[in-house]
Amino acid sequence: MKTVDSFVNIYLHRDPVDFRKSINGLSVIVEQQMKLSPFDNSLFVFCNRGRDKLKALYWDSTVGYFFLIITFTELLIIRSVKKRTSCIFRPMVITYSGSL
Repeated sequence: MKTVDSFVNIYLHRDPVDFRKSINGLSVIVEQQMKLSPFDNSLFVFCNRGRDKLKALYWDSTVGYFFLIITFTELLIIRSVKKRTSCIFRPMVITYSGSL
């Protein structure tokens, strides 16, 4: 698992996405709409229409598969594609003090 400061870039997809999309669908959005490579050392963050849920996608090159992080108002679920496992955590608050 990576920490936020270990990513080269963090990209926020501004438009809401269909939250039925999983790793494959979100990877297509990164490649086709954002014109970026999902295999970069970057974190890609997506929100739903209600803007009360987040999904974050990143490629972990050390283990060779994607991670999908899903946050709700009360839980944080981290899914591994290769191992098909999930971990559930209490959410953490991420604050950003820089300019956008």
